[in-house]
Amino acid sequence: MPKCTHRPLANWPEVDWFKIQGLRHRIVQDYGNIDDVQIHRIANKYVPPLVEQLKKILEAGEA
Repeated sequence: MPKCTHRPLANWPEVDWFKIQGLRHRIVQDYGNIDDVQIHRIANKYVPPLVEQLKKILEAGEA
């Protein structure tokens, strides 16, 4: 993972920031070649647990 200089990101290593940033980069840079089925799978499998992690961070007032 690249050196994390943004404090909140460094505070929560359990959140896979590297993969989140990588997917964002791929969507932005290679939009025409995105596999819709893969994006749908990612959204259904990984986003709900991510939302729960982010809620915990926000509820703890750590963000």
